[in-house]
Amino acid sequence: MASSTDDRYIRYLRRAVLWALATGAAAFIGVLCNAGEASAQPVTIPGVGTFEISDYIPLNNAILPVTDSPVTAGFSDIENIASTPVPQIEIAPATLGPAIESPVSVKIPVIELPLPTTVPAIEIPLIGVLPEIEIPFLDDLPQIMPRAPTPPAAVIPQRTAGEMAVDAARTKLGSDYSYGAVGPDSFDCSGLVQWSYEQAGVELPRTSYDQLAAGTPVPLDELRPGDMVSFYGGSHSALYAGDGKVIHASTYGTGVTTSPLSSMPVTGARRF
Repeated sequence: MASSTDDRYIRYLRRAVLWALATGAAAFIGVLCNAGEASAQPVTIPGVGTFEISDYIPLNNAILPVTDSPVTAGFSDIENIASTPVPQIEIAPATLGPAIESPVSVKIPVIELPLPTTVPAIEIPLIGVLPEIEIPFLDDLPQIMPRAPTPPAAVIPQRTAGEMAVDAARTKLGSDYSYGAVGPDSFDCSGLVQWSYEQAGVELPRTSYDQLAAGTPVPLDELRPGDMVSFYGGSHSALYAGDGKVIHASTYGTGVTTSPLSSMPVTGARRF
């Protein structure tokens, strides 16, 4: 009777060991495998027998592979299996691409722009009124120094007709005196005065008396070069040359010459 009970206890224990081994193997693997059609392989347990066991053991709708090696275990192995920690399985996270680093913040300095300069509206015939235009940045342009004013052109004093007449008379110094002659090689007194003013573009009367009657009277203390000076009651004409002298066609043998104003009695003076 005792022998039959021991046999049953051994069979029950063997089955428990087999189930514990299968469960431990599932715990060690911990990785799901693709489900498929299982194929049976013989597994021999010493002291128990040989069993047809599928290569995969279903567990929570998943199939776990069973080792091909013969399973051998004793009572001491059960304690070792129970005390052996199941290794942790690390599953690498899915690769999401390269790591994204936080962008580096860059401070952009504040740029202060000057107030724009405004160009007023302009009205153009046949086109219309151009709108007001704003031109920026003109306020920051360096100050433009005004260009130095161009000095006025040298003013060449205008030469009077009398001055030009005197210059023309000087070119005839030394020419012969001839009564009634009006140049260009010989002259009488009124002829020299008339010819000299003709070179300045001014027409004068022919005789000395007519010349004294023309023009504007001038005091002797206000004489200017070119003024006509009359002598001997109006019978002799000469041109004032400045510095108290006159140019005149004097007489035969002397011709055109210069003489002091005071060398002859003055009747009057005229300015043309």
